Amino acid sequence: MAAPGKVERLSEENVASASSVGPFKSDVIIISGTTQINTILPMFGGFVYDLTHTLIPTDGTVALGNGGNILVGGTMPQNKATQITWSKSLQKWTVSISA
Repeated sequence: MAAPGKVERLSEENVASASSVGPFKSDVIIISGTTQINTILPMFGGFVYDLTHTLIPTDGTVALGNGGNILVGGTMPQNKATQITWSKSLQKWTVSISA
């Protein structure tokens, strides 16, 4: 959270859904399409701390599968924000939605 009187800015990028996506270079990711995502590539091969992104699917629901590097999958609702956080020790993404 930004300090009083300060402005906090988030970067944004657009990505088409696919079995494997990333690595993301922005904070907010607008996802087009409805293809299930199984792997989200982390920055620097995953050997970094504090990776958090907000995913927003705009064309429909998008499933996050757990067959790749997503710890527990689920379905992201259309036009709603889902936060993902990288765990360096697990080498997997944690997701803010339930399976």
